[in-house]
Amino acid sequence: MRIRSRLTVIVMALLYSNGFHGVVRADHRILVRGDGKPAYCLAFSPDGKLLAVGKSDGAVEVWDRERGQKPVIFQRHQGPVHCVAFAPDGGTVASGGSDQTVMLWDLAGKKRLAEYRDFLGPVRSVAFSPDGKRLAVGGGVFCRIGQLSVWDVDGNRRTLELKGPQQVVASVTFSPGGKLLVSGGGRFLKPGELFSWQMPGGTSQPGWKGPTDEILCVAFSPDGKTLATVGFDAWVRLWDVATARQTAAWRGHLRETFFVAFSSDEKWLLSASMDNTVRLWDPKTPRQLTALYDPYGERADGEVLSVAVSPDAKWIVSGRIDGAVKLWSVEKLLAEGPTPLYPYDPHLAPVASVLRHPPSTPRPIIAPAGDRPPRRKPSVPKSEPMRVRGAPVVE
Repeated sequence: MRIRSRLTVIVMALLYSNGFHGVVRADHRILVRGDGKPAYCLAFSPDGKLLAVGKSDGAVEVWDRERGQKPVIFQRHQGPVHCVAFAPDGGTVASGGSDQTVMLWDLAGKKRLAEYRDFLGPVRSVAFSPDGKRLAVGGGVFCRIGQLSVWDVDGNRRTLELKGPQQVVASVTFSPGGKLLVSGGGRFLKPGELFSWQMPGGTSQPGWKGPTDEILCVAFSPDGKTLATVGFDAWVRLWDVATARQTAAWRGHLRETFFVAFSSDEKWLLSASMDNTVRLWDPKTPRQLTALYDPYGERADGEVLSVAVSPDAKWIVSGRIDGAVKLWSVEKLLAEGPTPLYPYDPHLAPVASVLRHPPSTPRPIIAPAGDRPPRRKPSVPKSEPMRVRGAPVVE
């Protein structure tokens, strides 16, 4: 499998260098030019006008999506920023990083509102409740223990320390109504962990049934009835929230998949991977609607580090290892149609339906939940830090 994976990367590089992309190359705009500091996380404001970018040097940059003017920079973290989130009112940004802290930033006053500490390890995910009164914080110590807590935003105090996760919590999210909190995580080469709790009391829900690998991202559908998860096994999985059971699973990428999100109208589901692809799926079929391939330089993978979808589902942004952030039009992507991404890989062709197969037949595009693709160890991008000049810095 390792040989096949390396051959795939080589073929991708050769095809791209010869001018064949095998995927949609829709028009895009450079929203943030590369500064040498990887863009580890992205988040849109509720109105879609602002974009928060967490950088490798500990900075949180807030950009105006429409004007693209110089950002407001909040500089306080002592290490890479792993997660950012806007409060529902759009006036506050939360950020968490490898320095084991969470910061709350006031956009209007351009100042730090609060700092949360006492975490066991790096903070991997933050999420506001729909009413903006609570903040869920997930993280933990790699290969040792996971941690998930809920904080009162107004009182700046921890109100819940939730039990369950045994490994690092990579992603947390509230249901649209705020009554359920879900976390996803795990450990490399170990089964993934998916937990849920009733809010605000923190009562644990029954375990989620279905095979999965380490989970890197979880997302609710707008109606709150379906949960999507992605992770190291490169598969996209859908779960019924009412029964906590897996309803569909398909192999969507060649490498670990770090982001998933539903469109606001539930017409498509987006997944993003370290293979440098972002794909849009019809979650009901599921069928690949379109895809984009965004390499950087001569390398064929590992360059796209973060992705976000605007609240109106009209824009996709991708953050890269060089610090650049690109803005893509969903309308133009969908207009191109379901172009096959890798014509030489039958497992990644456009999908028509969920298929079951006996063990003697070749693996289909969509397989039963029991079939698992090989696990791959993720690559860790590195870059030399550079400073951005001409922008206000808030400490």
